[in-house]
Amino acid sequence: MNIKIEKKEDGEIVFYLDMEEYKFEYDCFDQLIQKVFDNDVEIQYEVNEDLNEYAALIKGVIEGARTEEYRNAV
Repeated sequence: MNIKIEKKEDGEIVFYLDMEEYKFEYDCFDQLIQKVFDNDVEIQYEVNEDLNEYAALIKGVIEGARTEEYRNAV
């Protein structure tokens, strides 16, 4: 699984999960969680250094969605 984070020409920060574009919005994070919580596939990140805080945010969401506690709750 690949996640690419980039800044578009208009300044909007987006991420791509296996080539599908998502915004940094609640609904998009919900979709991200649905795609990663029931598997442990390794994720490769492609991100410019100036966007590392966005990568940290996504990594935190994914790690949280993959915890045993979260999986049991779902």
